[in-house]
Amino acid sequence: MHHKTVFHYDRPCPEGLEGCPYISGGSEAIVALNAYLRFRFRSKQTKTVYSQPLAAVAADKTASISASSCTQYAHALTNFEQWLQYRSRRTLFCFGEEDLLAYKEDMAEGVWSEDGSKLFASIIRSRVLQAIEFGLWSAVNGYRRSFSITIKQIGGNHDAYPMLRVIKDTVLKPIPEDERKGDFLEKFHLAAYYIAAVLMLYGGLRIDEVINIKVDDVPLASLADQNVELFKIHVEGKGRKTRPMVIGRDILQLMSEYFEHARRQSLELCKGKPEYEEATTYFLLNEFDGRKISDHTTREHVKSAGYAAGMYDLTPHTLRHWYATSRLRQAEKSFREQNDNARNDALKIVLKEEIAAIREDLGHTLSKTTKIYLDSYLKGIRDRAVVKHQNAGLEDLKARRSRLLASMQETMVVEA
Repeated sequence: MHHKTVFHYDRPCPEGLEGCPYISGGSEAIVALNAYLRFRFRSKQTKTVYSQPLAAVAADKTASISASSCTQYAHALTNFEQWLQYRSRRTLFCFGEEDLLAYKEDMAEGVWSEDGSKLFASIIRSRVLQAIEFGLWSAVNGYRRSFSITIKQIGGNHDAYPMLRVIKDTVLKPIPEDERKGDFLEKFHLAAYYIAAVLMLYGGLRIDEVINIKVDDVPLASLADQNVELFKIHVEGKGRKTRPMVIGRDILQLMSEYFEHARRQSLELCKGKPEYEEATTYFLLNEFDGRKISDHTTREHVKSAGYAAGMYDLTPHTLRHWYATSRLRQAEKSFREQNDNARNDALKIVLKEEIAAIREDLGHTLSKTTKIYLDSYLKGIRDRAVVKHQNAGLEDLKARRSRLLASMQETMVVEA
């Protein structure tokens, strides 16, 4: 699904860089990649360098590695750059955690490979780690403002990458409380993007699954049967695989109202244009030109609504995390209501059963991908238990202090 990049070795190079591969082209991304290749060609690669301060690592150029190794880095990063252009139209200077997660899944499921076959786990780990390393290097060298990553269990030999400072035990970003969903959704001003956010937040859909929903995939006619409360829409997931998604009557009613009013007005804007036939096929249309909503504009609307609601790290992929976390929260709440004094071991069993159902609803091929949510949630439970213990101790100390002060005051009164 991607074209191969030609690397060259025969241009004049500065002393010490003979044989270092470079990529033809004058774009900012290519210039940065060539600078990075020169850095890697010179850089020391030891098991201790990665733990040093980032600026010190970036300045270290004492030992060299082979040109063939450098070419592997170049192939990996150009592959990632081409994927970014294909999937999200982003550049190497603005990708983030959600892009790396999607990149990893695409390779694991054969969506992003030359022949459609699934890539080996070792290749996937290597490519993701090298992309992270380039992100760190580009931040240190001024190609981007900052770079941070919190992916858990990437795997691979972290010590082999001199720029890599990923903390192995980090977890997903904190997910807002479920009560804030309303605050977030009410900040959307355009109906199509509001519906998109609802489907990601309450259905766990990927952004590409949302924007590619077709009119024929939505059973609007089924609303006429008042005895039916659950409906299935079909979404096209990774690898163009179609999977069902269950929604309730309330969400389908929202989609029906959008279809009858806002979508009809959007479609009028596209009449007489070459894109009109395609627009009639897709369910969610841009309300300014009548075309299918795009990946970029959907991300921008999610980000803007998050900022307006005081949540500054929301992305379409975060909404999937929020959906999974909400399911786990509901499972825990239901368990605790029925089992007041049950041990956490029993709760873990319930949550593991729930995460299996969540995996199916999210369309994950790999169980490890969904397990990230469970690990993060269980850590949150442990952290809350620690805080509860600390607070209980503080309350006891406050009570003792109050009794001591009262006793001292009584003694002072008696003496007076």
